[in-house]
Amino acid sequence: MYSVNYDNIFKSFKSKTDSLAINNIKCFLPQIETNFDANAFFFHNAIIKYCSIYKYSIHLMNLMDDEELLYEQQGAQVYVNSLIASKKFDDVNKSMKNLVYSFIPLMLSGIIIIFKMILNLLDLFCLELFKFSQF
Repeated sequence: MYSVNYDNIFKSFKSKTDSLAINNIKCFLPQIETNFDANAFFFHNAIIKYCSIYKYSIHLMNLMDDEELLYEQQGAQVYVNSLIASKKFDDVNKSMKNLVYSFIPLMLSGIIIIFKMILNLLDLFCLELFKFSQF
């Protein structure tokens, strides 16, 4: 009968599927940028630097009085949010592209299975035809 070695079929896709998993997970991981100056509008800094609600509120009120520093920190927050969103967008694009690549082995498997079924049906048909012709 016909046999198919699935290990050989999927071996070529092994390295691609390894990167698939990494990119698919990366698009869901939280990304915190920590290599910037402390900023009252960064969620991570609000907790780490100020340690209490009272200290944070005092700093925020003082920040509202200094308009130049306020705009500077708001601009930094917009920049960091844009940086994180850009990285997420890249990771999602890679993930979607790799999702399409992951369907290739699935489709090949389906084609092979259908081909094997057709060959088995042809074998049965030929066997029945041979039996019928002997009578």
